[in-house]
Amino acid sequence: MSPDFTFQANDVSPSKYRYDAGSKGNISMMFDRVSSLLLVAIATLAALLIAVAGLRMALSAGNTDEASKGKTMLKFNVMALSVALLSLAIVKLLTWIISAT
Repeated sequence: MSPDFTFQANDVSPSKYRYDAGSKGNISMMFDRVSSLLLVAIATLAALLIAVAGLRMALSAGNTDEASKGKTMLKFNVMALSVALLSLAIVKLLTWIISAT
């Protein structure tokens, strides 16, 4: 007779997150983790590009074309950051709706 062998994913997981097989909580946890990761990546990129736009405007040396390009770059980066924050709110709302039903 062979001994019973069971494998639990939580026993070998180095993460603090624990998963139940197929529950709605796993879906909301996955959406939270993915959305948080994407938000951090987008915010980091936007902050870097906002700094580049500021440098472009500061170092334009009187060239109005370069200053205008820097302003446009700054405007679009701020809009992209706003959309990223709004999308996080939408994902949180959807996960709340999914886990509530």
